[in-house]
Amino acid sequence: MPTFEERASAEYAKRVIDKLLPSVAEIRRQCLTAFADSISRANAFGAAKWGATLHRDVVRLNVGHVVPLDIRQNKIFVAIIGGGLGDLTSEERATLDGLVEWRGHFDSISDSRSFFVLPENWAKVWPLIETSCTRFIERAAQGPAELHLDCQKAHSPGALAYLRSILGRDIPEPSYPRISRTPPAGGWREKLEEWRRRNQPTIPEDLRQLREEFVSRFPKEGLADMTLEEYAVGTGANDSFSYWLEYKTKKLGGIGGGSATKTGVWWSKTENGWQ
Repeated sequence: MPTFEERASAEYAKRVIDKLLPSVAEIRRQCLTAFADSISRANAFGAAKWGATLHRDVVRLNVGHVVPLDIRQNKIFVAIIGGGLGDLTSEERATLDGLVEWRGHFDSISDSRSFFVLPENWAKVWPLIETSCTRFIERAAQGPAELHLDCQKAHSPGALAYLRSILGRDIPEPSYPRISRTPPAGGWREKLEEWRRRNQPTIPEDLRQLREEFVSRFPKEGLADMTLEEYAVGTGANDSFSYWLEYKTKKLGGIGGGSATKTGVWWSKTENGWQ
């Protein structure tokens, strides 16, 4: 995760995005324009409902507790409301299916679908699904009262500053009443020492037992030999490795939020198969 200073830097955002998108200026501008348009649409539902998260290998638009759009290394993730596909002609639908890699859905957003698309195909794909993506953003914003707290803390104003500079347009800034945008005083070592002075150096007994239960259930020596059923979510067993990480070990550190795509593979009830 980038530091506070890196997340606030337009120059750092430029370096990251330059690595993610092709060097062809027109393709880059098309992709970033759609990202900026989606930010404006999310902001229309409230300045506390969205944020832009900059990582070293992805720049992501977060709305509520889900991700409608993110830019990765030479591919873009998009979430839509599937019902909008019914508005396409058979020829348009065939074009879309030929240009995207369909993925899973978000359990919290009914009728949602998602896919990856190559940046060089963006100009052909975006006009076909822009309305459906807008509907997804609207659904996402209508859920929680504000953006997931972890995403609020990770918001990257430098990414927005870079978008303003390269696109030459106004882009809103989110507002989080519970989060201070002031950089923390002192370095991380000072903060760590301060935390140590205020907290017990040993793990509480209930958390120690939870950790031991997880390690016993999933010893590291056996991780490489897990079956799909033992690893993935979606099968309904609620005892898989990924299910434990997302739901049962929250007190030790959670990975909640977003979609099942973060685990790499999952069982889709909608598609009735592994994704």
